Amino acid sequence: MNFNSLLFCFNFLMLTIVFYVVHFKIKRLKNELREYQNKTNRKLELTMQKMDLFEKTGKVETLNQDEIIEVSFDNSILDRRFFYKRLKLYHPNLTEHEKVLCWEFYQEKTASEIATQENSNFSKINERKEKLKFKLGLHKKESLTKYLKGLFN
Repeated sequence: MNFNSLLFCFNFLMLTIVFYVVHFKIKRLKNELREYQNKTNRKLELTMQKMDLFEKTGKVETLNQDEIIEVSFDNSILDRRFFYKRLKLYHPNLTEHEKVLCWEFYQEKTASEIATQENSNFSKINERKEKLKFKLGLHKKESLTKYLKGLFN
């Protein structure tokens, strides 16, 4: 065997290994998402049943506000985890702070809302937004929120 055929075999082997590793990670991510979804769906179903019972009986004690909050909180955590993992697939070079900013803009928060939340000023958040758009390969006129929403449709 000559050097070129050895190099070809090595490259083919490496690509095969990378394919299987990526395939395994995607499969694991899908299973994890299904697990969270099943857990959340069970809680949501129980809460819906209690709400139906409340509508029929009118008894307040059948409805537990903490359960309703817990279901919506679980959905929020699931959405955020899924968002970060999906964003990492498309843009693995983002820092943690940039991912958090993407999440905030994905939720359609304004720069002033984010600035208030982070105890920062509006111009600093706008500056970070412009840098983030550049890093994502967007033009200045393109909407960051629309782009992020487009990743998940």
